[in-house]
Amino acid sequence: MACEEDIHQLVESGFDINSKDVSGVTLLHKFTKEGDLVGVKSLLEHEADFNVVDNENRNPLHYAIMHGHKKIAKLLVNQLTINSRDKNGFTPLHLATLQDDTELMDFLITKGAKVNEKDAEEGYTPLHIASLYGSKKSVQILIDSGANLECEDNNFRTPLFLTIYQCTTHYESRAEIIEYLIKKGANIEAKDAENNTTLFLAAYNNKMQLVKLIVKQAKARLKEFICIKNKHGFDALDCAIEHNNRQMVTFLVSKGIEADDQDCSGNTRLHKASYNGDTKAVKFLLELKVNVNAVTRCNRTPLLLAAKKGHIEIVRMLLAVKANMNICDQQGFTPLHLTIQKDYFDIAQLLIEKGAINCSNDYTAIDMFIDKAHSKKNIEENYKKFYFLHNQPAGIQLNTLQRFLREKAGCQCQLLA
Repeated sequence: MACEEDIHQLVESGFDINSKDVSGVTLLHKFTKEGDLVGVKSLLEHEADFNVVDNENRNPLHYAIMHGHKKIAKLLVNQLTINSRDKNGFTPLHLATLQDDTELMDFLITKGAKVNEKDAEEGYTPLHIASLYGSKKSVQILIDSGANLECEDNNFRTPLFLTIYQCTTHYESRAEIIEYLIKKGANIEAKDAENNTTLFLAAYNNKMQLVKLIVKQAKARLKEFICIKNKHGFDALDCAIEHNNRQMVTFLVSKGIEADDQDCSGNTRLHKASYNGDTKAVKFLLELKVNVNAVTRCNRTPLLLAAKKGHIEIVRMLLAVKANMNICDQQGFTPLHLTIQKDYFDIAQLLIEKGAINCSNDYTAIDMFIDKAHSKKNIEENYKKFYFLHNQPAGIQLNTLQRFLREKAGCQCQLLA
């Protein structure tokens, strides 16, 4: 601790009490950080500059708040420092809010602190910070002092939206604040730059209680609000399915989300899950009795996409619920054509066993096999994989294959004997 006499002697010796070290820190910064009230008072009596800033653009008031020294902070407040910003754009009120120091927050506001100032990096107001990290009392103080409930950060997120966004692991500590913000009139239909809604975020974080709260508040606009998709085409139901949360799925469907809805390309949730090989999602959707034969703008069914990507388990699941194997895409290809094209022989056999061999657009599975074979060796290596076609129903053009082998590959067709 410094004594008044020591500081007086420094000044008398010609020492510049406002001189800075390499970090831009002055004696006033140092004494403030240490909580040396006597030293701070003595420096101020000797006209130390309390507006001076360090290399982070922090003045002594910032230091006092950051280190929890209320008495010193109250000494250092004036019209120049009350809304001063550090390098991050934090004002004293931002810092007091980060500390959840409600006494100091109250004091700063009475001295003229602006409650809707934004920081430089994220665009957070003190209310954003209080909602994320503070207590309900901090939130109350700011709202009662005129904080804007709908003020958006740099990503268009309101305090309510941001709190829901961040509540993955700390929902219990934020639940009271979320409910309070909603009670005070925060807009639950707010969206961010990605077009994510509060409902989407609640489902994304797998918070059933919060999903119910938001749906309850949507009221008259529920049907429109509940179906909003983000810029990537996902909504709350997609999140519930991803989490395998049956209660949430059932609830959202009961409130109006269509499990069978299609995006701008005609893809349903079942198309996407089948294409991505998501067996859990496919099982979930089939339990919801979605249309297994829905087609995209390119006339592709979920079965066709699963076959094309080689997802045999999903192919089995779709065949078990009588998915149509005869639907062709815009190019005239059936699931069987595509499995042969991709060399998915196990799926091809499965489709043939279910009767897909009769499916043809005048270009059969064997025709495609012939087109893929470029040499005698290629044919000999792959024909055994297609041998299961030999005794199948009409549609296998063995004569065509024999002719191709004889004329193009020069073999005696012994494989067919």
